[in-house]
Parts: sequence; C-alpha cells; structure tokens
Amino acid sequence: MSNEKKPIIIKKVKKVEEGGAHGGAWKIAYADFVTAMMAFFLVMWLLNMTSEEKRAKIAMYFRTFSIFEKAGGSIMEGGTGKPFESDKKGQAQIVEKIEVEIAATATENNGEKVKESLMGVIKTQLSEFSDQIMISTTPEGIRIDVIDKTGNPIFSSGSASLNANGKAILKVLANTLNELSNKIVIEGHTDAMTYRGDKNGNWDLSIQRANNARAELLVNGYDANKISSVAGYAATRPLVKDNPNDPINRRISFLILYDKATPSDNETTQLPPALK
Repeated sequence: MSNEKKPIIIKKVKKVEEGGAHGGAWKIAYADFVTAMMAFFLVMWLLNMTSEEKRAKIAMYFRTFSIFEKAGGSIMEGGTGKPFESDKKGQAQIVEKIEVEIAATATENNGEKVKESLMGVIKTQLSEFSDQIMISTTPEGIRIDVIDKTGNPIFSSGSASLNANGKAILKVLANTLNELSNKIVIEGHTDAMTYRGDKNGNWDLSIQRANNARAELLVNGYDANKISSVAGYAATRPLVKDNPNDPINRRISFLILYDKATPSDNETTQLPPALK
C-alpha cells in the first residue's frame, strides 16, 4: 500500500469581481458626475450672487481679451516673448467701456439696467460721494440727483460756483452720460432757506447752478447737442416735502430722457436709507 500513488487533487477557485459584472468602474463615473454637477451648481450660485455690473464686466472681458493683442506682443509675430504679461492699460479701457455697457440708447424697457450700470459707476468711481448721489427711474427717464450735503457741499456756500467736490462728480458723470445717445435735462434746486443780503434769491441761484453744471459737463467733453434744456426750480420741488428747509433739497438733477420722452412733474424719488 505504501507504494500506491496518492491521487492529485486540483482545486479550482473562482474569483468573483467586486461590484458584479461591471466591476467598480461605475463608481468612478458616478463620482465624476457628482463632481461635475457640484461645480455646475456652484458656478450658477456664484453668477446669481454677482451684481449685474460685475457680470457685464466679466462678459466684456472674455469677449475682448486676447493673449496676443492685450499681452504686449505675440510670440508668433516676433513680439516681446511674454504673451501672458498683463496689459493694465488695456484692462482699464475695458472697465471704462462697460460703464454704461447695456445700450447706446436708454429706453423705458432697459431703464432699470441702465440705472444699475450707473449705480455701479458711482460705487466704483465716486464711492466717497455715494451717499450724495441718488439714481431713480421715472416715466420720462432716469433721474440722477447730486445733493449739496451739509459738511460736504458741491457748491461754495451761497454761491453758484462748483467747488472741487462738484467738479469731481460732474467729470465722471460727463464721461458716463456721454456713452448714451439720450438727451438730458439739467435742473437746479434749492432749499426754502433765505439769507439776508441775498440779492439774487433762490430762483436765480438755482438757475445759475444748473447752468454752471451744464458748463462743467461741456468742459469735460460732454456733447452739447444732447442737452435738451436747463432749468431752475428754486425750492418748489423738494425731495423732503414735509421739510422744505432740509439741506437735502439743495441739489442738481440730471434727467436722462427716454427715447421720444418729454419731462413732466409726475416723477417721484425714493430716498435711500443713508439720506433719510
């Protein structure tokens, strides 16, 4: 019996792939899908949280930017060899271009968009005067009120001459409003206070201030043909109707007329919290 050979036993082991017939590849595909969806909804959320002005800037940037035209030269054309170098001047021009990017003509349909664009310009270029500049939409057009605030006036006291603050504001407004083809109405307003020895009175003062504002726009390159009229209303159209003496009533107004619109007395202005 000792000479008998022991039988050879061959054991076959069947290996079972994890995840069944498809293996684990589906997990990778599913993870990629979830990551892509997360990125998509993150982008959508960021766009929703971004202001209209910033979205316009982003759109303008990608429509106009070129690594060859904006980067100081092209390698292919024997340029400077720095195709990714930032051209700050070019970028500044793009930012200026979108100050009023929505349209060349403000209409009643796009009035809110033009208003938002103007507010963006105020926040970025006139931030120190943001509590003195009010923008509202009316049936006739878009109204910009520049307030002669106590402690930070735009006119010299009792004078029709613009001071440094007033000139700085009107310089930005001249460049911005010139982007629109619409005509404008310039209005001067005062409070109801009267001063001893004042020979001109509030009527003359409001008219002179409105006309000086017109002249300052022209000095800064504004097209004179876009000015429809210049008027002074003294204290007859106060912002704070229950207190005609309130300094907030002293202001210069610019009404951007909608296409084929004419001004009237029906407009209303909502005071922002900073000025209430």
